[in-house]
Amino acid sequence: MWRKRKLAWLAATAKASVCLLALLFPGAHFFLFSATIQKHIPPLVDSPWGDRPFDNIPALHGKTLKWVQASVGVPNSEHEFSMNRPMDEFRCELMNTYPPSDPRSWGVRIKEWQWAYEDFYLTVWFHRVNGEWVVLDTCRWKKGVMF
Repeated sequence: MWRKRKLAWLAATAKASVCLLALLFPGAHFFLFSATIQKHIPPLVDSPWGDRPFDNIPALHGKTLKWVQASVGVPNSEHEFSMNRPMDEFRCELMNTYPPSDPRSWGVRIKEWQWAYEDFYLTVWFHRVNGEWVVLDTCRWKKGVMF
């Protein structure tokens, strides 16, 4: 019983710390994954790596949110944000589609899903197309990479 309470306290403290850091450093990207490491790596995500410690998964681009969840599974974390806020280096590719100088980009909502695997992470960004969440971009990176 004591251990469960301590783990719950640690989880609440971690979430509060990340919220505080996000307020103090609004442009920075902080990752808060659930403690679960995905045991099964879907074949779609387990493709060979190139020369760099990060890449994307083009096979996911243009797929619907439901399709991604059925193919990749439930993400470790979900986050939604607006494109009218400053973007950090991790999310800068999104500005190729939604440049900050274009008024049509203002207010566009992005849904971000992240998975944690033993040796790498995966992030999928969705945007709304004809009322449906569709993959805009992806990023897969090896543990230890700093953005």
